[in-house]
Amino acid sequence: MSDYRNIPPTMQAESKFCMMRREKVKGVEKRVPYNPCTGHKAASSRPYTFATFDEAMAVADEYDGVSVGIFEKAPAGMLGAVDIDDCRSPDTGELSEMAQDIITIMRSPTEISPSGEGIRIWFTAPGFAYDRARYYINNQKLKLEIYVAGATNKCVSITGDVLPGHGGDVEPRNDELLAVLEKYMLRPQALCPQEKPAAPDEAVELLPDDEVARLLAKDRDFSALWGGDDSGYPSRSEADLAMCNKLAFYCRRSSVQIDRIIRRWPLFRQEKWESKREGSTYGGITILKAIDQCTATYNPQQYRRAKAGTRLAAMKPDTAERYGWHDIGNGNLFADFCADVWRYVPERKKGFVYDGKRWQPDMDNVKAHSLCKKLAHLLMNYAMGLPEDKHKLDYMKFVQNWQRRAYRETIIRDATTENTATIDDFDKDPMLFNCINGTLNLDTGEFHEHRPADMLSKLAGVKYDPAARCERWESFIDEVMDGDADKARFMQKALGYALTGDTSRECFFILFGPKSRNGKSTLMETYMRLMGDYGKAARPDTIAQRATANGSGPSEDIARLAGARFVNVGEPDKKLVLSAAMVKTLTGNDCITARFLHENSFEFYPHFKIFIHSNYLPAVTDITVFTSGRVKIIPFERRFEEGERDEGLKTRFAQPENMSGILNWCIEGLRLLREEGFTPPDSVQMATEEYRRASDKIGRFMDEEMVADPAGETKTVVAYERYSLWCRLNGHVGIESQENFKVAVSNITPVKRKRPNDHKNGRNPTWLILGYKLKDDGSANFGRGRPHRTA
Repeated sequence: MSDYRNIPPTMQAESKFCMMRREKVKGVEKRVPYNPCTGHKAASSRPYTFATFDEAMAVADEYDGVSVGIFEKAPAGMLGAVDIDDCRSPDTGELSEMAQDIITIMRSPTEISPSGEGIRIWFTAPGFAYDRARYYINNQKLKLEIYVAGATNKCVSITGDVLPGHGGDVEPRNDELLAVLEKYMLRPQALCPQEKPAAPDEAVELLPDDEVARLLAKDRDFSALWGGDDSGYPSRSEADLAMCNKLAFYCRRSSVQIDRIIRRWPLFRQEKWESKREGSTYGGITILKAIDQCTATYNPQQYRRAKAGTRLAAMKPDTAERYGWHDIGNGNLFADFCADVWRYVPERKKGFVYDGKRWQPDMDNVKAHSLCKKLAHLLMNYAMGLPEDKHKLDYMKFVQNWQRRAYRETIIRDATTENTATIDDFDKDPMLFNCINGTLNLDTGEFHEHRPADMLSKLAGVKYDPAARCERWESFIDEVMDGDADKARFMQKALGYALTGDTSRECFFILFGPKSRNGKSTLMETYMRLMGDYGKAARPDTIAQRATANGSGPSEDIARLAGARFVNVGEPDKKLVLSAAMVKTLTGNDCITARFLHENSFEFYPHFKIFIHSNYLPAVTDITVFTSGRVKIIPFERRFEEGERDEGLKTRFAQPENMSGILNWCIEGLRLLREEGFTPPDSVQMATEEYRRASDKIGRFMDEEMVADPAGETKTVVAYERYSLWCRLNGHVGIESQENFKVAVSNITPVKRKRPNDHKNGRNPTWLILGYKLKDDGSANFGRGRPHRTA
């Protein structure tokens, strides 16, 4: 029995989810993943097709189940799952011996699988390097599968049907995971030496490769060697071993990471490294020798703890007046000590936590409690280091209270008034673009490491590499633009503009191609992946006219766009009528008010650009949306036939090095926009004008059903009657009110309230259309003997 409320809180806050639907695929019933936001198919190899827990829950009743994504491109060990099939009796609940053993080892949240005959165990393993050469991922003989982020892509079904006594939140289980792997998942074949996993000193938390490279570049003794200078070594082989020795220290004896990073070294010799030696390779033997010689490893946790302890001591928590021995003092201490990583946001009724790259909502105060527990341990260590006297004993007794959960909850509540931020404080600088490996200033080109002071809550799905180029992307753009260089250049400028939070152009884009298979989806999906958190998928009804609107209700479809820069609107319904008022609001620079369910309303300024991709154009009843130049129609006129399609193109574009190249192409588009302006090419102007003419029903009506006459006077009520009938006969949807009709006509010819000159129209003042009269003079003969176009 599924009860998604029981999903561990950290998973609800940080993981990505998709929906599952039972379908027959080639005659076999399978569970097919779907994106809960778009309704399109999802895939674990494309994390951007997954959504947040809340977004998944909003449509849970429409599908057959929910799955959580474990992604190979995610940080190592961010989420892991043990999946054991056929290990539980659905009648008695009795578990197999192996399942019971693994549950005991893992000590983690465990739930019953959808079939009732298996279990899932959830955990994290930060920095865990899964050695796929040594361990199975799927041990089919034991019906045991283990998935760890950073090692594989997988949709794992969730139920929230907690195994009695095994609830709670996910926590790091590096050692426990290693024990299960060694016991149940060892491959039978012998490993070559370079693949032999390291035996770290303690639970492994590996640094990212880029961080190791940074440390080597700063290492006083090894920076020269890392830079390619081996003049201090008698031979190249001794230089190889020296570099591996230092890598063994920073990589914490992880042979896999050592091998990966040394391949970046300017002096790396691939042919020799992979040459066969004594049943192994030169590289494998060198790495094993370095690991054997490694007596100590770099401990980032220990380094951070020591740094945190020094900072706490400088705050003098036992004597500073601000940190008195009471609730207020405790709240002040927590707020000040965690100011760089924790802020409370009243509009969202929750704290935000800095995860090393961006600020994220702290669901149910999970991260705040973790921070508070760490501070509790630091305080106890600090108290134990005080001079031996009564003050020390009293302070130790006082900080002992921090060990109680209820006490910590009070501390966190008190801190909410001391360390606040508003929604508007985040993502303020429209030119900062947060990449996986640092933050890029799109204005100056400066690239710096992540820092909490930037107050960025978004993270793009791309690394910045100024030297990267993706030639296949450039040829793809040329293909989908059908060789129109000016249109391709405009597309490049539009996507460069969308990188920024600048909305001064006040426009939106419609990628229109009446023929399917024209590249629109590939382009938009790739860009959505590149934008990461900066990209949001919106339902077409977000920009549609609505019969009714609850102004006091939650507006989550708008609220979730706060901070976004790219909004992707998929294929709208053929009956959809574009809301000109909503489009003007979303594309302008006016403040927007929105709120999430069960949260306070908040105000934000839009930073996003809307891109609609469709095989047909949505209906427009208010053509003023065209008068300000807001609409940009980019036509996609080429259709790729069966033999022309590159089925693996999306996967190729998703490769990190290609993503970096595509980002540089977009940055170049931004530069061109600034240098050349944003004047649309002829193809875009012609397509937009054609759309405007087709949407101008009132202009067409007056051309077809009225005639200019300097002395003409027509009652607006009579003209509106004729107009309403004309709309119905021509198949138009969304007929304007009489008042809006009058306003629209006044943009073409004067409309005034006056006494008619012709007494046939009466003698009392009434609203008249001046300078025009109806053809056939009356509606009695309207529609007889004259064909009418169908829109």
